Amino acid sequence: NHAANIASLQWFFLEAYPRGLIDPDLTIIVAGAIDEAFVGANLPNVFFCGRLPELGLLYKAADVLLLPVTVGTGLPIKTLDALTAGVPFVATSQAMQTIPGLVDLAGAHDDGAAFAARARTLAFDEKERAAFAGRIEDYRAGHANLGEYERCWDEVLKAMKVPAVGALPPPAGLGLMRHLDRPAGRANQQCYFWSGHGLEETVGAVPEDDGLVLEAPYVRLGLSCTPAAAGRDGAPEHLELTAQLTARERTRAVIALQGKVRGGGFVIEAGRPVRIALDAALSSRGRNHRLSLEIRLESSADGAPGLVYVQQLTAAWL
Repeated sequence: NHAANIASLQWFFLEAYPRGLIDPDLTIIVAGAIDEAFVGANLPNVFFCGRLPELGLLYKAADVLLLPVTVGTGLPIKTLDALTAGVPFVATSQAMQTIPGLVDLAGAHDDGAAFAARARTLAFDEKERAAFAGRIEDYRAGHANLGEYERCWDEVLKAMKVPAVGALPPPAGLGLMRHLDRPAGRANQQCYFWSGHGLEETVGAVPEDDGLVLEAPYVRLGLSCTPAAAGRDGAPEHLELTAQLTARERTRAVIALQGKVRGGGFVIEAGRPVRIALDAALSSRGRNHRLSLEIRLESSADGAPGLVYVQQLTAAWL
């Protein structure tokens, strides 16, 4: 509920809303404390819902997101939220001016009538809406991913003539701080997973600073990474997933990657680390790759697994 937001929403209600968006078949929802600036406004089919604890439900319910930003833009958080949600949107040029390539993708609608017409098209044309959602997904795959982020930072470092880091030993564990001295968080074409970076799901495992503690007979890890060369010539076709497993007591383990069991299982002797290496074929190039790693543990003594530690969990592209 600040001046820039109020001015932008006033522009929408004065310039776009009267040109085809006053329609009983359309429901327009405005979230946030900005409702305080429009108390008593008589706007058919517009509902001010005030502050919400989170916007996920609105994004899921919406056919179209409206971004009528006219002033006060720096980094356009509303637009980043729209991209993150993957919902088709209508935006002014101000809402996209600092995001490379987005105007070409979505088109800028600075005229109120054009803004309203585009909103109606996306609201009522399912094919156009689906096509736009697909273009958003492609844009995110090409821009909003770790590989592209690392590539851009590497170009900055080269321009600054920062000396090459050279060969580095693998980190002791998965903690974030261990990676901050490495350009773009990567060493020797490897992606290190830790909580908050690439480690998206942990079922039956507890993330700790130096790795993961497996506390259940069945563990599933959801991993996400993007090869640095994705989308360019020479893009890799395989990932090699590696990890070091250490057990407190003799434990048998069976591992599956992408739902397929790899090998017939192996034994982790107490206090003797075992290093695993699993190869995963990449189904598509230029996209963020999500891997499912499943681990089943059995104690050789009574069937109840003891504690197992996972460290140095990495993906290297080949």
